[in-house]
Amino acid sequence: MVPADDLSDIVDERCELQAARRRKLAEGMEPYDAAVYRPALRALQERCAARGHGTITRSFNFFHTVEWRHCTACRGLVTTRELGSEEAKSHESG
Repeated sequence: MVPADDLSDIVDERCELQAARRRKLAEGMEPYDAAVYRPALRALQERCAARGHGTITRSFNFFHTVEWRHCTACRGLVTTRELGSEEAKSHESG
């Protein structure tokens, strides 16, 4: 077995290959995402908001300096205004 230190060039090359593949996949999907996926998702999230959203989950960045809320049904970001004052207070404590 070769020590891991001696294989760092192999690991780096594999990571570069995988990153190039992800970029190529994203480039290929961009026309579909722009024309179909994002507009459909936006419409679905608007319909969910009109119905009051589902369960709201709070998420934080690594350092807990940024917080955001999203609906577990549509995965859309939810503003405090959409939550309403009473519901916002209950989510603040949760």
